[in-house]
Amino acid sequence: MVLAPNRIDVEIEYCAPCEYLPQAVDLANQLLAGFQGYIGRLHLVPGSGGIFRIVIGGEEVFNNERGGPTFPDLESARDSFRSRLRALTGQVIGLSRGR
Repeated sequence: MVLAPNRIDVEIEYCAPCEYLPQAVDLANQLLAGFQGYIGRLHLVPGSGGIFRIVIGGEEVFNNERGGPTFPDLESARDSFRSRLRALTGQVIGLSRGR
């Protein structure tokens, strides 16, 4: 694995009282498995009030408080990461397994 010169941060905020930690950890693991060379920092942030929110490179890409599903599907999260990476760094990752 090669570390990309321009890496971006990921933040996953989850509702601790709702016990959303397993979903947050699973999403973090999946993103790291596919994009670890492109991730600068990955933060898991305990929250409350039913929140599940993803911020990639400073832009909120998923927030269950806006309506819709409680959790994002994995492919949407991967697509969001690819899009933000391209927008912030110009780096392009192919579609297979996060590459």
